[in-house]
Amino acid sequence: MDKDVEQWVKHCEACQRRKVRTESTAPELKPITPAYLHKKGNRYVVVFMEYLSKWAVTAALPSFDTDHIVPVLLYEVVLKFGVPARLITDNGFNNSIFLKQ
Repeated sequence: MDKDVEQWVKHCEACQRRKVRTESTAPELKPITPAYLHKKGNRYVVVFMEYLSKWAVTAALPSFDTDHIVPVLLYEVVLKFGVPARLITDNGFNNSIFLKQ
């Protein structure tokens, strides 16, 4: 009977929409290397992406340091969507500095 129920739920569209997701919803932190200097002084773009829905929050920054990244994370991600369960990064050299903040 367990297998029958499992098969029924797998093929039920309404069940799949209401299914509780157990996967992480942590945003990814991805810097984009500077292509040019913008007239406002911004050289970098930081992208926070929700892992499952692929919803992206982006911000242009003059430098890729914690003084610029943390406010974006706080005001554009945490205060709007809640505290992420975890951050997944590209392990760039500046991520160790980010962890100390």
